Amino acid sequence: MLTVECTVRDWSDNGRRVQLPPLTVLPELFWLLEHRDPLANEAILRWRDETNAGLELLGHAKLETATSRLHRLLHEIWIEKAPR
Repeated sequence: MLTVECTVRDWSDNGRRVQLPPLTVLPELFWLLEHRDPLANEAILRWRDETNAGLELLGHAKLETATSRLHRLLHEIWIEKAPR
C-alpha cells in the first residue's frame, strides 16, 4: 500500500486542503489518516494544483476498534507512522 506524507493546511467537517510534495500523484479515492488520533477518513480528490489538493471527506473509521481487514491494515500503517 502506497503512503504519502502531507500537511493539512485547512480543514472543515467535510473537507481538507492538504499540501503535498510537488508532482505527487493521488488517486481519485483514498484514505487520509489523522496524525494525532487513530482515525481514517475516506476522501475523494476534488481539485489539485502543483502542491495542494482539495479533499471531500466521505466518511471515517475509528481504527482502534477496527473489525474489517482494510481498517486493521490502516491501523497498522497509522501505528507505524504515528509520532513517537
